[in-house]
Amino acid sequence: MGGRSPQEDEIGMLFATIYDINAFCIQIGGTNMRLLSRAEEIILLAVYKLEGNAYGVPIRDQIQKDIGQHWSFGVIYKTLKKMSAKKYVRKIASRPVAERGGRSRYYYEITPQGISTLKEIHQVHSSVWNKVKHLSLEKKGE
Repeated sequence: MGGRSPQEDEIGMLFATIYDINAFCIQIGGTNMRLLSRAEEIILLAVYKLEGNAYGVPIRDQIQKDIGQHWSFGVIYKTLKKMSAKKYVRKIASRPVAERGGRSRYYYEITPQGISTLKEIHQVHSSVWNKVKHLSLEKKGE
């Protein structure tokens, strides 16, 4: 015994695949760049647009305004935590707030590395979408 079950092997392969995807780098203009997930990109742009007023509710409202979807705070905070670990955002505690029972509010600020990453991902989008004149959902020949 002592071996792994087929399910454990599948789970291990899944985690290895997720790690490989997260570690995937592409080459642009001679520099390596990490790709952002779509959630990271949307939230990082929301933090950038909010210019110092980026905390839970305004971030969720900005996302709703930008893409017309309501995201849970769980998704937002999980993504912010990942981006904080990657040094794309910085978490800053405010002074205690009376309406929050004396607790601090946590604001998020985009870092220079986060701005650089947004510039790079914008360049990737521009490159990928280059020469796409008209996107039609209809099949050719119909």
